[in-house]
Amino acid sequence: MPEPDRAKLLAEMEASARKAGSLTVNLFLADTADETALAARRIVDAAQAPGEPPPALGKVSDLARMAVVTVGPETLARLAAAKDVASIMPAELDDPYPKPVDRGGKHR
Repeated sequence: MPEPDRAKLLAEMEASARKAGSLTVNLFLADTADETALAARRIVDAAQAPGEPPPALGKVSDLARMAVVTVGPETLARLAAAKDVASIMPAELDDPYPKPVDRGGKHR
């Protein structure tokens, strides 16, 4: 992802986290020797911001080297700067497919 797009996405995610108090994200890890779940827990625990609730670790995929985590806005910013994090994406993405349009006719 180009750097301006990444910065824009991170700013949008941080704003959502500030508004809601936390945000669930997909955390993609850089290639490390640790098992994915252990590496994710180590990275998330190290990034926890003081005064925020502990991050919640959800589903982990060893194949994708990805973990679903729920974090506060400051912890999210710290995760984005962590050297062992390859990428962060929102856990819920808008559906990219077109939606059906009701044209008032009968279905065949």
